[in-house]
Amino acid sequence: MIPIVFLSVFSPYFLVKYLIENEKIAFVCSLFFGFTVSLLFLELSHLPIAFVLSLSPLIFLRFMKLMRNFSYESTVLFGVLFSVGIWYEIRIMYALCFILIFYWLFFGYWKDFWKHKEKYALLAGVVVLLNAFWILPSAFGVSESLEAATSRGVTDTGSGILNSMTNYNDKWSGELVVQSFSGASIPWWAWVGPILAFSVLAYFKKIRSKKDGKNILFFAFVTLFGLLLSKQGDPPFGGLFDWLYDNFPGFSVYRVGARFLFIVALGYTGLLAYSIKYLIVENKKIHVYAKNGMLVFLSVVFLWNAKPLVTKEVGNLFVNKIEPTEYQVLNDFISSQDGFFRTAWFPRPSVWGYFSNEKPRINMSSVAKKELKNFYDLDRSDDFNVFHPFKTSYGNDLADFSGIKYFIIPMADDQDEMLYVEGDKSRNKLVSEIKNLDFLEKVELEGLGDILVYENKGVRPHIFLLRDIYDNVSEKELPSIRFERISPTKKKVKIIGAKGSFYVVMSEKYNPGWKLTREQMGFLRAINPGDAKGVVFDDRQERFLGFLNAWRVDSSEICENTKCQKNNDGTVDLNLTIEFWPQRWYHLGILVTLVSLGLVLIFLIYSRLTENKK
Repeated sequence: MIPIVFLSVFSPYFLVKYLIENEKIAFVCSLFFGFTVSLLFLELSHLPIAFVLSLSPLIFLRFMKLMRNFSYESTVLFGVLFSVGIWYEIRIMYALCFILIFYWLFFGYWKDFWKHKEKYALLAGVVVLLNAFWILPSAFGVSESLEAATSRGVTDTGSGILNSMTNYNDKWSGELVVQSFSGASIPWWAWVGPILAFSVLAYFKKIRSKKDGKNILFFAFVTLFGLLLSKQGDPPFGGLFDWLYDNFPGFSVYRVGARFLFIVALGYTGLLAYSIKYLIVENKKIHVYAKNGMLVFLSVVFLWNAKPLVTKEVGNLFVNKIEPTEYQVLNDFISSQDGFFRTAWFPRPSVWGYFSNEKPRINMSSVAKKELKNFYDLDRSDDFNVFHPFKTSYGNDLADFSGIKYFIIPMADDQDEMLYVEGDKSRNKLVSEIKNLDFLEKVELEGLGDILVYENKGVRPHIFLLRDIYDNVSEKELPSIRFERISPTKKKVKIIGAKGSFYVVMSEKYNPGWKLTREQMGFLRAINPGDAKGVVFDDRQERFLGFLNAWRVDSSEICENTKCQKNNDGTVDLNLTIEFWPQRWYHLGILVTLVSLGLVLIFLIYSRLTENKK
């Protein structure tokens, strides 16, 4: 977090210094941007977004310099910096692109497009190659995470136009506003920056510098653009955000308008720089001591936003938390066990709950709305109903086949106030529900406190066999199975004593990217559907329980085309591989990105050394 704090101040400092060529003004404006409440809030809650927000003025500065000096070195350098922003938070970079494109159009740089077409192509190539690690799997793989990120729906935070105008987050008071839904009031000092920033527009006609005048108009438009989007549903144009979400390409990654507050802060920073320049620093009617006093006053006002961090007034929202000893006992108990299994948390996991690739945890409140939605006859959005699928006649099988070994209800007070929406009432209801699941056995463990842990003794292995996924009660004469976990995306499976047909089931969320193969395949063969035909069980993959992966395997058919190890009793042993193939595109993308990054660094070093010799 400390590098973000420094970057959030130095980044706007260099931008304003480039625009105004005045260190005092740059210093004051850097305090305004660096200690904007919306940015401070993110620095203590969402570090990747905070990092890119603090980097955004520097990216914008590099773009301005690129447009004025379109050299190959500047092109590559901007491509690298732009890519770094994408690596951490593509949503913020997508929003920043609106500003860069507007700058490109507003100042007429589009007129020289064909003159610099080779450099534009180089810039696009650098950005694409440096981001190949996610572009390739997204383009050629199966990217459910991308689909999920663009289909979550709009959430109206209710911050409104006033919070957008002041860049003030209504949660900054430290109150439990998420539960009470009553945001903090906006203090008077939050209005100082915005009012002063817009004041330069009243002085606009007296500005003789065309360059400064055009910059002021640019930052004014940027500010208004940010206000329109960040206010979300408030008038004017209250339906604009929803319309863009439904119709504008890529805009569906934004659930809340607050993600555009940094555009408001960037616009204010530019306006503020010119306001201080013309209304204070270059105002001959104001004495030099008064000017310095005004700059000091503004610095104190902008720094005042950070006061709650120093005095600890920020309260419960950012108070230091200590892991309860009860969770230490539970985590040691879970992590010490061998094999793969899941823990299901009702209604949702505690922040202290242990999880790993071998011991994933399930947020039942979230799963109820997605993977298990077909098992609900009741309101899935009600946390009181999260146990419903396990209370039915197939509830035991559902838990077994899903690999859920432990059902957990978190402790009543673990410093995570959002676990139970209705406090004790919600928790007591869940406690009464779990006691009625007769296939569970309570775990008595000293030191658990009021954490409730119930064990499902019949839990299945991560990969298992069924004779028929449509009649899973009948499991007679099934061969034995052994599997080895190579990585989270690759498993080797050995089936011993196979005869006839059966199903291989894996308790991972269904995705066509999971492949069951008769042999391990090289990368090129795996991405060539024609070459993989007859080796991959694509046409045999089915959904088990509607959300798990299953493949129908016919041992006699396999042995017709593949050499099998035959046993004396007429059965055969099969060696299979389960692999998530989009991961291969990710590996290729990582290789492309690393090689490209190496070449870019070599070019920049060579270019700098050559320039120094001249």
